[in-house]
Amino acid sequence: MSEKKIKFLITTPEGAAVTNEVNWCVLPVVDGEWAIKYDHAPVVLLLGQGTLRIKNDAWKYFHIKSGIAHVGNNEVNIICDSAIDATELSAEELEKQLSELLEQSPANAREKSKLHKSVTEIKSKLYTLKQMQQASA
Repeated sequence: MSEKKIKFLITTPEGAAVTNEVNWCVLPVVDGEWAIKYDHAPVVLLLGQGTLRIKNDAWKYFHIKSGIAHVGNNEVNIICDSAIDATELSAEELEKQLSELLEQSPANAREKSKLHKSVTEIKSKLYTLKQMQQASA
């Protein structure tokens, strides 16, 4: 007997990034992770930057930025700043970008904050990529 599915939608400023029916998903919230399956109680979640996983026959990984998720009626609707399929991430490219950022010397607090945010985002993408690679090993 197959598992019951939930409707799953990610919307970014560019439009619908992912539309699917899934067995379950794991969302990166600001204070950890939430797993959502069929018949989950209604909830609104504040998403943090990190790895979003969806499962059908196999796991699929995405890196998302902050957003919100609405769960209810066996649907998960996510609105976030960006959603990147982890298969599109390149460890070499991310490492290169990280190296370039770490060589910078910010002149003031605003530039330092912007640099920190960029470094954190790249490290988060690298972690998403690492999780995907470990799961497929």
